[in-house]
Amino acid sequence: MSSMSPWLQIAHLFDRDDGSLPDVFVDNLSSEQLVKIYGWVMSQCVVLGNPSTWHVAEEKDIALKAISDPAKAFLDGEIKTFRHGLGGLTINGCVLPLLTISLETPTCISFDYRSGSEWNERTITAFLQFVFGIREQAPNARIWRTDEGAWDRPSSKFTAALKQFEAETKGSVAQRPR
Repeated sequence: MSSMSPWLQIAHLFDRDDGSLPDVFVDNLSSEQLVKIYGWVMSQCVVLGNPSTWHVAEEKDIALKAISDPAKAFLDGEIKTFRHGLGGLTINGCVLPLLTISLETPTCISFDYRSGSEWNERTITAFLQFVFGIREQAPNARIWRTDEGAWDRPSSKFTAALKQFEAETKGSVAQRPR
């Protein structure tokens, strides 16, 4: 483990807005985990805008908000993959800069973000806590970060920082008085 705090190890992955949208993928999910994680994320924010998705049986785009459980509808094959912004996503009292969520496949969710000045110690740490919250719900998930369009080239620095953050967070939880 590095002696440098996890957020600082990956600050360079968030600091410069070059116009791209890096991705964080969460893969190897069961159907139950995908539905649970999507629900958990959405319990902490709102759908931004009025996104639509392709309804298979109706053969047309429909408003995502018209679907009571979009993750389940996606898994059941009623709708195609979709992406939308997460408005006001708040973790431990910290509102994260804009993320989008996409249900990529029946086993994979992704999030993307735009780098820039909104990312700092507080927001990067809250983002790591957010990802840790996902890990708690899907311990066997494979989680990795890539540059836009480079899903097959994960950032080893992000992976190492997340692993350290998770170990430190679990350690601090285990040491708390009960």
